[in-house]
Order: sequence, then structure tokens, then C-alpha cells
Amino acid sequence: MPISPQFRYFLFHKGHPVEKGDDIWKAPLPMNRKGDPENGAFSVSHGEYFNAARSFLEKDEFGMIRVALSQQLGQNIPPDDIKTDDIKTIDIFLEKHGEFYHPARVKVCLDKGCHAFVLNVAASDAGKNCIRREYTVLRQLDTACPLSFLPKVHGEGRIVTDDGLGIRMFLGEWLSGYSEFHISQEKTGGKNKIVVWDTEKGNFFLPSDSVREVYAQAAMILTTYYNLETFEQIYPWHHAAGDFVVKCHESMPPEVRLITARGYTAMFAYEEDGEKEAHSTETMLESLLLFLLNLSVRMRLDRLDGIGDIVWADERALAGTLDGFFRGMAMNAPDMPTDFFQTYLASWPEHALSDLSEHVMQTYHPESPECPVIRQHLKDHLKNLHQAVCHHVKQ
Repeated sequence: MPISPQFRYFLFHKGHPVEKGDDIWKAPLPMNRKGDPENGAFSVSHGEYFNAARSFLEKDEFGMIRVALSQQLGQNIPPDDIKTDDIKTIDIFLEKHGEFYHPARVKVCLDKGCHAFVLNVAASDAGKNCIRREYTVLRQLDTACPLSFLPKVHGEGRIVTDDGLGIRMFLGEWLSGYSEFHISQEKTGGKNKIVVWDTEKGNFFLPSDSVREVYAQAAMILTTYYNLETFEQIYPWHHAAGDFVVKCHESMPPEVRLITARGYTAMFAYEEDGEKEAHSTETMLESLLLFLLNLSVRMRLDRLDGIGDIVWADERALAGTLDGFFRGMAMNAPDMPTDFFQTYLASWPEHALSDLSEHVMQTYHPESPECPVIRQHLKDHLKNLHQAVCHHVKQ
């Protein structure tokens, strides 16, 4: 008879173990990033969370874990060659609380080493709807795109608690060494900088010479996934939600990854004459321009320290966005010369860009807290965007 692995439960790291009977085991999960208590519609305790996670991982004789391990181990090891007896311990670390998910880091230890995965868990109705869509999108993009900047996913399902509450979750790749980052205000001087939430070594401010590169890589990733023919793109995404993460190195540029894709759709609709007619070159270029305008605006938005007021990133974010956009286009459409689209963009006068940017504004709810921040900065943003492109064209 196979020996079941030992399960252990923690908050954040091993310094915060959680055991059945503890006060925290019985306490309800916070239902948002600010750590507020349950919203009154339902309540899920930490114990129910950990029990549901365990039940999910145990399904089909740890089948999902074995599939995930086989992909991570490589070397053509089929899942059936990994036996339950090979799994010694499974540690579940409840990492944080989001508006939709309560992600956990799952550490699976074998005789010859340990392997980490992410378990995204949704208890609210909004979260459960989001998690199914996200899992489908992640699988779709992993199959369709030769270059992948998104985590791989290994399985999705539903667990019902003893109280009859359905909880959905999916198991995916854990991006080891990567950390969430946000705009933060320096205590001395009050200057806005990028703070990296390093849970191992402690938070630190991103070196100034790395800021532009971080924004460039984020923009490059989103541009790589943009579909030039259907205008589909990864959307929505938010810096405030921690959708991008960074790994910093001492002697190398930082590395950025996107941890989620909640949707993949065309944000702006175009109608063509005739049925199933291919879009004209002019329409494709205008759609690409809209994509860039939307990208350049959203790339500059964050919440202070991830949960505070909406803040606007400085000019390094715009410069990085342009760098990353053209890097992404070089991979996405290698047959389109960079200067071709730069010339097209430069041909738009500033007032026309301003008119076009109204389509971007319509993607926000009128009462969204982002709207007044965007309106405050949009004129200067478009002016600087236009000047930067014209400068490149003249060179």
C-alpha cells in the first residue's frame, strides 16, 4: 500500500506554521489585498482553505502533481513513472489575498529535491468565474505562441467544502526567484521609486538604471502576444494587481515575467465590407496604434505600494514602453520594418492622437479612480510619446 506524503501548512513561510485547532485555522480568510475580513456574503476559514487545497492535490492519486513534476523534471519522465511513494512532503504556503484569488505556493519534496508550484484558489463567485477563464486562456496561449512569457498550467478543478461551498483552483508553474513590484514613495525625499517585494531577502528599491528595462520587458511581453490579424490581446492586466514580476541580478539586466492572462480578446472593434474579409493595412496599423496608446497609458498606472492611491509612473516608463513595444514587434512581425510603423505613428499629429486616445478612455469605467489620474497627465503623455517617435524617425 503506497505511503501518502505528509502535508504541512504555513502562512507565507516556514516561520508561520498553521495546524488544526490553531486560532488562525478557524479564522476567516481576508477577501482582498488590504487584508479586510470577509465581505458578508460568505466566509471561508483558513482551515477550509487548506483542506480544500489538500483534497485538490490528492485527486486521482496525486495525478495533477505527478503531471506537474514530470514536466518540471523533464528528461522524458512520464507521470506514471512518478509514484505516490516518491513524494515525501507537500508544504502549502498561503502567500497572499487578492480581489479574486488566494494563491498558495506548493512545495513538493522528493528524495532527490524539492519543486515549487503555484495553486491559485478562488472562493468568491467573481473569482471562480475568473479562474476558469484564466486557465483556458493560459492553455490557449501556451499552445499558440512559440515564445512563452507566461506560467504553464497543469490542471484545474473544483472542491466542495463540508459546508457545501464550491472552491475552484488550478495548479501552475511557480516562478522561483521572481518578485512583485510597485511604485513606492521614498521615506527621505518623498521621491517615487520602484520597490521590489522580495520575500526572501527583504524589500528593496529597484536600481534607477533598471527601471526603464523593467517597463520595456513588460511592454515587450504584451506586444509579443498581440495578434496583428484579429487584434486580440492579453486584457485586462494591471500593475496594481501584481501581474508582472521581476527577478533581479547583480551583473545582468532584470528579468520580467507576466504571471496571469485573465482574458484574450480584441478591445476595439472594426467593421469591414464583405463577409470574413481580411482587414486592410490601414485598419491593422490603426489598431496597432490603439494598442500602443492603450499600452503606454496603462503601463504608467499603479497603486502606491500596491494598495494605495493610483499613481502615475515617470518618463522612464514611457521610454521603456516604446523600447519594449518595438522589441515585441520585431518578434511578433519580423517582416514589418521598425521604421515603417514609426513613420506611420509620426504622421499622426498630436491632436489626432488625442482624439484617438478617447477610445482608450472608454475602456475605463467613468467613475474609475484611474480616469482623473489619466486625464491629468494625458496631454503631456501624448506630446512626449509623439516627440519620442519623431526623434527616432529623424535619426
